[in-house]
Amino acid sequence: MERKKYIPAALLLIALVISGINTSAQKQYSDEIYNAYISGDMAAWERVIRALENSGTPSLSQKLELAEYYYAHTGYLLGVGRKSEAKDYIDKADILVDRILSAAPDNATATSLKGIFIAYRMELNKLKAPVLGPQCMKLIKKAYFLDPANVQAVSDLGNMYYHCPGVFGGDKAKGMGYLYDAVGIMESRHESARNWFYLNLLTMLAQYETETGSPERAGEIYRKILNTEPDFIWVRDELYRR
Repeated sequence: MERKKYIPAALLLIALVISGINTSAQKQYSDEIYNAYISGDMAAWERVIRALENSGTPSLSQKLELAEYYYAHTGYLLGVGRKSEAKDYIDKADILVDRILSAAPDNATATSLKGIFIAYRMELNKLKAPVLGPQCMKLIKKAYFLDPANVQAVSDLGNMYYHCPGVFGGDKAKGMGYLYDAVGIMESRHESARNWFYLNLLTMLAQYETETGSPERAGEIYRKILNTEPDFIWVRDELYRR
């Protein structure tokens, strides 16, 4: 049997940033996406994208939902080296996000997503990093300024600080602090149940704890993940073996 492709946090951490999820939006396809995430079924993820693309005249929340799914699928494609396909998604996402911002210029989620897709373009052509990098960082900081409680903006800011070189203001401890803040926001709003990004965020933090020399803390997070979702295949079968 062909091994399924997963959507691990490591594959989504492209360039400086990773997107979060707009937890305030009503997720029309949240169950399908969640099941696709924990099982690593990228074909199911893409079917949801197609359904949203063919939904007629989408609402703002549906447009944001589609943009977020573009983000995740693009990160996956870049992670497995399918750059031509990734570029197609980046092009579509740029058009969609610009339309959202045209109608809602102060939308923090869309602002941060715009920064994410700039980072993805930087991954396609690293020679453009001196120009695209500052643009990406400016948008993420702007998104956080617009709404410091927006999970997307908070998590993106955290990853920006974690991955940015120290000479450009990077700080791993500071970055992880923002990521823990994002987790806390989701939990305080009771938005952690059956939420793919909540699991993705915790998995990412566990990896960061390992990278920064805290394997015991990483183990605690992995146990928390499996208590939340015992069937999360990537963590259960690959990352954390008791």
